[in-house]
Amino acid sequence: SGERPWKCCDLQTCTKSIPAFCRCRDLLEQCSDACKECGKVRDSDPPRYICQDVYRGIPAPMCHEHQ
Repeated sequence: SGERPWKCCDLQTCTKSIPAFCRCRDLLEQCSDACKECGKVRDSDPPRYICQDVYRGIPAPMCHEHQ
């Protein structure tokens, strides 16, 4: 499965399978080095990016705790 392309993710969707297949829809200032497919969000100003990789493994923790 390799390295998770994001250390944490707030907008994460994962399948119910084991291992899970996860995507992260967080808007990033830049993608991590581990992210292979980085897509620029159209019309974003300042520019924002989404890592379009699908990660197979343990879901990432959330970046921000919801108060």
